[in-house]
Amino acid sequence: MASRWPAARVFVSRRRRWIVLLGVLVVLRAALPEVVRRVLVSQLSQRLRTRVDVGDVDLALHRGGVALEDVALYAPDAPGEPPVIAWKRFAVELRYLPLLWKTVQLRDIELEGPHVALDRLASGDLNLRRLLPPSEPSPAAPPAPQPSGRAWKTGIDRFVLRGGGVRFRDLTLGEGAPLDVALPDVTVRDVALQPGLYGDPGVARVYVKSEGGVLRIECRLWVLDQGFAVATHLKALRIPLHRARLYIPGIGWSELAGELDASIDHAIAPATRNELGGMVRLRNVAVRVPDVPQAALAVERLAVRVEPIDLAAHRARVAAVDVAGASVVVDLQGGADVLPLLRRRSTEAPPAEAAPETPPSEAAPWRWTVDALDLADSKVTLLQEGSPLDVGITASVRRLASQGDPGRVDLKLSVPPGSVAVVGAARAIPPAFGGTVRIEQLPVQDLVRAAHAAVGVSPGLLQAATLGADLAVEAGLSPDGGDSARTGAVAVKGNVTLDGVQLQGPDPGVFAVAWRHLGVPIDALELPGVLPAAAPAAPAAIHVALGDVRLEEPSVQATRAADGLVIPPIGRAADERAAPPTAPPPAATPAPDVSVASFVLARGRIGLVDQTVKPFFTGEIKPLDIEAHGIRSEGPVLDRFTLSATTPQKGKIDVTGSLHPEGGKVQVNGKDVALTPYNPYVSTFSPYSLGRGSSLSVRTGVAFGKGKYDTKTALTLQRLSVKGAAGDTVFKEHFGIPLSLALALLRDPGGNIKLDIPVAVDQSGTTIALGTVIAGALRSAIVGAVTSPLKAVGIVVGSGDKEVALEPPPIGMELGRAAVTPDGQKQVAQLAALLGGRPGLGVELVGVVVATDARWLQEQDLRAELEARTGVVNALRGLPERNARRRITQALADRAAGKPGDLDRDDRARLDEWLAARPPIAKDRLGALARARAEAVVTLLRERHGIPATRVTVGEAAGEPREGTPSVLIAFGGAGE
Repeated sequence: MASRWPAARVFVSRRRRWIVLLGVLVVLRAALPEVVRRVLVSQLSQRLRTRVDVGDVDLALHRGGVALEDVALYAPDAPGEPPVIAWKRFAVELRYLPLLWKTVQLRDIELEGPHVALDRLASGDLNLRRLLPPSEPSPAAPPAPQPSGRAWKTGIDRFVLRGGGVRFRDLTLGEGAPLDVALPDVTVRDVALQPGLYGDPGVARVYVKSEGGVLRIECRLWVLDQGFAVATHLKALRIPLHRARLYIPGIGWSELAGELDASIDHAIAPATRNELGGMVRLRNVAVRVPDVPQAALAVERLAVRVEPIDLAAHRARVAAVDVAGASVVVDLQGGADVLPLLRRRSTEAPPAEAAPETPPSEAAPWRWTVDALDLADSKVTLLQEGSPLDVGITASVRRLASQGDPGRVDLKLSVPPGSVAVVGAARAIPPAFGGTVRIEQLPVQDLVRAAHAAVGVSPGLLQAATLGADLAVEAGLSPDGGDSARTGAVAVKGNVTLDGVQLQGPDPGVFAVAWRHLGVPIDALELPGVLPAAAPAAPAAIHVALGDVRLEEPSVQATRAADGLVIPPIGRAADERAAPPTAPPPAATPAPDVSVASFVLARGRIGLVDQTVKPFFTGEIKPLDIEAHGIRSEGPVLDRFTLSATTPQKGKIDVTGSLHPEGGKVQVNGKDVALTPYNPYVSTFSPYSLGRGSSLSVRTGVAFGKGKYDTKTALTLQRLSVKGAAGDTVFKEHFGIPLSLALALLRDPGGNIKLDIPVAVDQSGTTIALGTVIAGALRSAIVGAVTSPLKAVGIVVGSGDKEVALEPPPIGMELGRAAVTPDGQKQVAQLAALLGGRPGLGVELVGVVVATDARWLQEQDLRAELEARTGVVNALRGLPERNARRRITQALADRAAGKPGDLDRDDRARLDEWLAARPPIAKDRLGALARARAEAVVTLLRERHGIPATRVTVGEAAGEPREGTPSVLIAFGGAGE
């Protein structure tokens, strides 16, 4: 018994100690969480310098677990506001056994109900950074020795986040509500930081919800010796875009709407793989900017599906791009921003120029392929004065790549009622195209009106124009996708039409151009050097070969003012700034090679108002027809051409001819070209005017030679009537005779005036001897038509070094009587012949009485008295002188009969004595004789030669004797004057 008591006492003592130890452990277990909680609250509050609340601490030491519940961290400057970080429960369990193999392996991490109030402060910092204690620079420590043996490993078996959320506010922005992001579930499994801990890859799943959008991310992580390999799958649904505009720098968007859907796979492995693939889709995107009524950019649907994009190898393949309902606004109203989409914030200064950076090393070029691109129901809206213009766009692209075979392009632009369709093979690098371009009923005036601010064209100048084309284009590729035979050149073939053109200024009566149809067949058009070539080629000439070009019903209305033709401004004035440095002159290129099979202008019209003359000249040529064949720029060559025009009052002008390098010819035929409409020019530049009915016919032959050409022009003036008394003086000063006389002399029996005008042109210029032409015509009209004796010297006209007599001498009359001498009768016959050949020529006759006429009349009066003294008484009284009177009376009777009637000296003296005693002949009697002489010539012209009295007038005769011989003076003038 004695031996058992010590053993019993020892047992009891040990049990008591175990009980005490157990009690202590129970007490510690019960008190430790509170102690830990208090320590954590104290240490964290002191360390973070802010209020920290921990609701409870749960310890599961047997499982290596600890949990913090109802934790809240408050902002240092606002401890009374809701916490910036809070969660309901955060629990961590640690596996003990792996610690023996230097492995920290967390069995489980759970975070329930975490919430973060994240603010971006006005300074740009995050509010959470204020929770971190200020860092103090520490002295550089020597490098720690590398531990020997096995390194520690870290891994997480499972991490779960439930019911989390983030509330984000950006205080740097003046707008935008807080963003609430829900994190319903985040799961991570088997994630290690070193290889070899887990056999399977780690998995992380994230589920995020915000503003109706859902984002799911699943990652698989492989830990390799070289680093980490990650495979990520992202799926997004209905992600709103409206907040994204706030974080795009510099833009001036007022609103951004739309949603994003995506399904993206990304795989990356160290030095071996970096690939991205999947699909991204935008829906109902709209970008708005201030002062633009509609969305600057809108897209109903944009879907992009890519096969893996190899970011490491610079290789991308876009499987499909699908765009529907896209619209872009282009502002052409003269603002600084043509694309409102790119408009910057008005309060934001333009970015400063960045310092030049060292150019990065040249990376491998990207190789890309677009399998399919479809653009449907899209448009470009051109803002202009008035209603905007919508340009519809549809496009389809297949197999377009940076390398390899060319793809196919089908593009269509629509401007109602017209369209532009481009179909063919295309290559991006280097750019090339081969296919067709078709334009149907394109309203050019709408495009010009929309773009007038950009190109400076007056918006109202082009009223209407419809463009059409059917062209085959080879620009580096043939239509079937093969390489073009024309390296570096663009070749075009087909037809172009421009119809219904109406171009006019503010007043159509001042300036207007129009035509009904213009057709240009392009047999060949080659533009060398347009496309980039592998090696620079020698400059080549542009080659243009056109077919049968036709222009129908063109109309031109022009006005000439004092400073030239009145043409509305087409382009805006050039900016007044310093001219840029002069570029070096380009290499000389050959002249273009242009040929036109034929050109036809049908039923044209040209109207002209000339305001430089008074009154204003208004004229019209209608219709105008031109036809030319075989036109070539080299030479130049014009095989044959014709021009037919109708002038005002139904005149006709026809021109035919040809032109070659060795020479050519032109024939001009004008018929019945009315001159009266051109009276403003005649009256402005001369003292004359043309009467009604005046017209012109012309026939010109032009012969071209090398360095010169000669022309011969036969000009016929029909029914020419010239008015203006002041002009007679000017004409007479130059030509020596009045204009009316010259016109009368120039008229032929048909009333026409014909002139031959020689023109000679050589290197010294053009010479037209107009004065010689007129004087020569007058010389031909008079000298050639009037023969002797009218060739006597009269009024003289200068013509070079020669002088030509124009007026005939007076018509001889019998002494003292109104009887024409035999020679005078011949003169009258010549005068009648002249008047008969010049219907427009009139003549004025003036009788001339000389002193011998007065003596003859006195002698005959004396003879009458002597013959009356025949009585006996008289005979007895005059016996001494009877013989003398008988001899004198007989002599006077002989003289009255036209005989000499000679007397001896004594009888002449006695006759002179008798006559001196008689009274002189009265002036009235002498004037009557002069008039009778003129009337005698008029009677002779009328009765013997049939000259109408209307063409012959009798001038006023003087009663005083004149020097000379008895005669009738001839003065020419116009008929009826």
